[in-house]
Amino acid sequence: MTRTRQASQPVADRCGELCRHDDQIETGVHSVASAGDIPAMAEFYKLLGSTTRLKILFALQHTELCVCDIADVIGLSMPATSQQLKAMRQAGIITQRIEGREAYYSLTTPELTGAIVELATRE
Repeated sequence: MTRTRQASQPVADRCGELCRHDDQIETGVHSVASAGDIPAMAEFYKLLGSTTRLKILFALQHTELCVCDIADVIGLSMPATSQQLKAMRQAGIITQRIEGREAYYSLTTPELTGAIVELATRE
């Protein structure tokens, strides 16, 4: 650990003195580099930032539903629901199954809702 000290005024959300921990920085740089496609992840989480889309995720948690049923569950019109489903399908969060004239939707990863709840309820 290399620790360099520089004169500076302490800031509430920073170290009391300016320093550099090369080992920890190297670990952090490696973690960021190996994280994958961070912009794609940001888009994914932005998609989950919608109350409507979260309601759809939880509606699909245990069963597949058609557009009409999803619209009834979340209290939206069918066109508005279809628009949300299209965005979620394009992001790979849900899949679509066509049966006759009806489209049924389900989660691509059923465990997703459990992970969302776990993250949201951590203290």
